[in-house]
Amino acid sequence: MTLDQWRSIYAGEVNNWSQLGGPDKTIVRLGRKPTESVFRTIVYSYPNFINSTFATTLDKDDQMVKAISRTPGSIGFSDRLGLAKHPEVQILEIEGFECLLEVGLVYDETNADNPALQQIMDFVRSDHWHDMLVANPQMAPPDAWHENSLLK
Repeated sequence: MTLDQWRSIYAGEVNNWSQLGGPDKTIVRLGRKPTESVFRTIVYSYPNFINSTFATTLDKDDQMVKAISRTPGSIGFSDRLGLAKHPEVQILEIEGFECLLEVGLVYDETNADNPALQQIMDFVRSDHWHDMLVANPQMAPPDAWHENSLLK
C-alpha cells in the first residue's frame, strides 16, 4: 500500500477495497481514542489524520486485534510489536510511512513525592542514560534532554 492510498482511506476518499485493486468489500476504518499514544503519535507525524472518522474507536492493542479479526474489510492501527504477536491479523506495509514514537514520562503532578517517579528521574539524570543517548543515533541528542525542565 502506498502512503497516498493509506491517507485516502483515512480521509474517507476511498471506501471500498476494490478502489485499491482488492475485493469488492467496504472498508471499515477502526481507530484509537484521541487520548491514546498510538493515535497521538500518528497525528504528530501526519496532522491531517486527526480529521479521520472511525466506525469504532478502541482503547487497547488487544481490542484492536479482536475488532480487526471480527470485522470483515476492516483496517486499523496499533503498536507494531503488539500486532506482530497476533498471526490472525495481517500487518500492511505502507511505502514511505514514517511515524516517530516519542518517549514520554507520565506521572501524577499532585503526588510529586512518588518514589517511582523519583527512581525514574534519578535514572534519566544518570550517566548511564546519558551514555545510552550518545550511543544511539536514533535518540535525541543529549543536549536536547537538558532543555527539559524536569532534567535540570
